[in-house]
Amino acid sequence: MNSTSDKAIALCWELGCGLGHLTGLKLIADTLLANGQRVVLIVKTVDPLLTFEDHADQVANPQMANVQVPIVQAPTWQRPADNSHHIDCDELPTSDEAVDDYAALLLKVGYQDINQLRRKAKTWQALLTEHNVGLVVADHAPTARIAAHLCGLPHIGIGTGFCCPPSGYPFPAFVAVQETDKPHRTNTLQTSTQQTSSQQTSTNERLTSHINYVLAAEGLATVSYAQDLLCNEEDMLCTLPHMDHYQRDSDNFWGPLYGVSTAENVNWTHRDKNKVLCYLKADYTNLGCLLQALAMLDAEKLIYISGKAENSAALSALKNDPLTTISPTPINVNMALPDADLTICHGGHNLSAQALLAATPLALFPIHQEQAILAKKLTLQGLVAAFNDDLTPEQISEAFKQCLSDNQLAGNSQRFAAYYQGYEPQDMVEEMCEVYEEILG
Repeated sequence: MNSTSDKAIALCWELGCGLGHLTGLKLIADTLLANGQRVVLIVKTVDPLLTFEDHADQVANPQMANVQVPIVQAPTWQRPADNSHHIDCDELPTSDEAVDDYAALLLKVGYQDINQLRRKAKTWQALLTEHNVGLVVADHAPTARIAAHLCGLPHIGIGTGFCCPPSGYPFPAFVAVQETDKPHRTNTLQTSTQQTSSQQTSTNERLTSHINYVLAAEGLATVSYAQDLLCNEEDMLCTLPHMDHYQRDSDNFWGPLYGVSTAENVNWTHRDKNKVLCYLKADYTNLGCLLQALAMLDAEKLIYISGKAENSAALSALKNDPLTTISPTPINVNMALPDADLTICHGGHNLSAQALLAATPLALFPIHQEQAILAKKLTLQGLVAAFNDDLTPEQISEAFKQCLSDNQLAGNSQRFAAYYQGYEPQDMVEEMCEVYEEILG
């Protein structure tokens, strides 16, 4: 579809961390630009991933060939002076900071402060007006949706199940974690405790009242429920039913958004060894023990550590290990996954989806609540092994050996891949963009 609208589609990201949000928005932006549609990205992290120089010979509308794509820093939340009841919005709750539902999450990242909420909504509103926006596509960008309402603009949510909660009132509680019977598997990740209905209602009422404060201050009618602005039945779930953070019945599962990687292609070199792909975070609490366990593992390892990892004996041992390659830049997982026997990561949605769709078993070490909920759901389906952050190197190494020899885990991964065989993110993105352009008119 070739667009004739002079209005821009704003692709927005406000909360969360990692490049998964940008990967999906980049896919959408590429497709919209190729259709001749004006696009502006308003994102929490401005990253080199967001480059669009290659579109000049692909754009359907010649007038759009040399149009620069505005990439704008999204408004950021400020930590209150007393540091209470707040988490950094770029770091969603860890398992120790777990919140009970989506309303509690928003209150904790900043919505508790009604004056700051109003300022953020007004800043978003100004950005939408400045860039002549006609439609807001919000990837975990709730304040962008409030701003769209202030501007009288249509808006639609996209993202994982965690980012796109069900639209019923009140928001359902996040899944509670139950004990497992395998001590080396996760059994203490506190993703949530079930709330009573009255507690959920109270939290949801408080969120609604804070949003209504913003609306009333701008002379607009208030809403009955926060859900009226923050979600709707048309929101696009960029996940798969088996990976949804809620157990919901929906026709709006579109699938994970990941594309052809431009990251470095690091090749496997040891044909006679098991192959282990590792995507890790430098700030993971138990990173040292995890690295020691990898050094003890008789397998070829491709490792990328996001962030600056402190020099340690474990890291030095891995650097000197002839079976280990530590890449200073992200690894092209599209190339590495087909031959991998195990993927080790923290449970980021896109990488977890890619691994499972490639029939590669997963070992997860969750950091944030979103990851912990996903890890628990996949563990209960026998699709992954998930672990606590208090294990010794010896325990972790033994767990890796079990994962590599676990025929049931491998078989379940293969069945998952077979169930979703033929899934192509680009096909879904093209259909999503058709919907956006129809809304924009």
